[in-house]
Amino acid sequence: MTLAAYCADDLLMGEREVACFGVAIRQQIRLKHLEALWTLLQVSSKASIANAAKRALLRALLPQSLT
Repeated sequence: MTLAAYCADDLLMGEREVACFGVAIRQQIRLKHLEALWTLLQVSSKASIANAAKRALLRALLPQSLT
């Protein structure tokens, strides 16, 4: 499935929004490419994305004196 088809069908993006991606992205990029990129980034990064989000949330919620 192409990224353009996914955005149009599943995310319900309009034609004009999808057209902003450009021809190469609309025709060549498939969801498997994005999934592979995500996996590569997760494997190659030492920091956990979930841990970074948790730290950011705690900083936002806790008073400055506790952080």
